[in-house]
Amino acid sequence: MYQTINKFRKGYQPKNNVIQDKKGRLVINPSQRIEIWKECFDELLNTEDPEVKMNINDKQVNMDEVSEPTIEEVEEAIKKLKNNKAAGSDGIQSELLKYGGEELQQKIYKIILAIWRQEVLPEEWKETILVPIFKKGNKKSVRIIEELL
Repeated sequence: MYQTINKFRKGYQPKNNVIQDKKGRLVINPSQRIEIWKECFDELLNTEDPEVKMNINDKQVNMDEVSEPTIEEVEEAIKKLKNNKAAGSDGIQSELLKYGGEELQQKIYKIILAIWRQEVLPEEWKETILVPIFKKGNKKSVRIIEELL
C-alpha cells in the first residue's frame, strides 16, 4: 500500500524513454529526444504557405472585413473557458479569468483591443506547450503523429 501512495506522490513520470529518429534508430539521450519532437511538431504545425486562409464556420473570411472585438465577445469567450485545465506558461488558471469579476474582464478586453489595433501579439502568447500523448501504434515512433492528423 505504501508503495502505491509513494508512486502517486512523485507526480508524472514519463515511461517511454526511447524514441526513433527519422532513420529508425533508437534514441535515449534526452536532448536528442527533445530535438526529434521539436522537428516533428515543427514540420506538422509550421507552414510557409501564404495562401492559408482562415475559415470560420466553413466560410472564408477576408481579414479586412472583420470588425474589432467587442466586450461582449470577450466576456463570452471567457465564460466558455473550461475549468480544471492546466495553466499555461503564465501560471494563470482559467477559473481565475472566469471568476475574476467585471473589472478583470474589462482589463482583459483593453489588452485584446490594444493587440488588435497594433496588430502585434506579445511574444509570450506565441509560446506553446505541447505534450505528446500516446494513443495507438508504435510507442517509439514519433512519425505516427503525422498519420493521426
